[in-house]
Amino acid sequence: IDARLAKDFPQYAALANPQPLSIPDAQRLLGRDEALVFIVSRPDQSMIWIVTKEAADWAEVPLGEAQLARDVAALRCGLDPAAWRGASADRCQRLVNATYREGALLPFELARAHALYDALFSRHKDLIDGKHLLVATSGPLATLPLAVLVTERSAAALPGDPSAYAAAAWLGKRHAITTLPSIASLGSLRATAKASAAVKPFIGFGNPLL
Repeated sequence: IDARLAKDFPQYAALANPQPLSIPDAQRLLGRDEALVFIVSRPDQSMIWIVTKEAADWAEVPLGEAQLARDVAALRCGLDPAAWRGASADRCQRLVNATYREGALLPFELARAHALYDALFSRHKDLIDGKHLLVATSGPLATLPLAVLVTERSAAALPGDPSAYAAAAWLGKRHAITTLPSIASLGSLRATAKASAAVKPFIGFGNPLL
């Protein structure tokens, strides 16, 4: 079946079973305004790779899967009201050291979001500056949208005022971010992408409660 798919439907086969992508191959697929970001977590530490059209670098991140899982869970408590319902409410209260009532402002920890950004990207700030980030992650980070990381220290670690969140230096305000299913998928996605035939621009908004 695999052989027949590869022969008769090569584009589907490339997307469903992508082959490893080397750094030079990735650089050929990247635009000059793009940076490929790959983060893999391990029990005792994590690693991050950054690849742009002109350069490539990697670094060890002193955060293992257990710490990343705690940070991600705490940040998700500040994003999802459903996390404060039932048995998970006690866990959220312990993680963020705060309480929450339905309809109130969710306790999103700007300080934790900045610390995680700093641990992941502090060495590569210049490399990703002004770039559209194409991101693939594994482990706990796969469940967190990196756009909610904060690039600069905030005055309040856990604000009670919505204006403080509006003024925060969100990563998503500084960079366009695209999430990839895997690094290898970049090749198949770029190979199968077609120019849009749309005659009018389109903008869509998703309901965050869904």
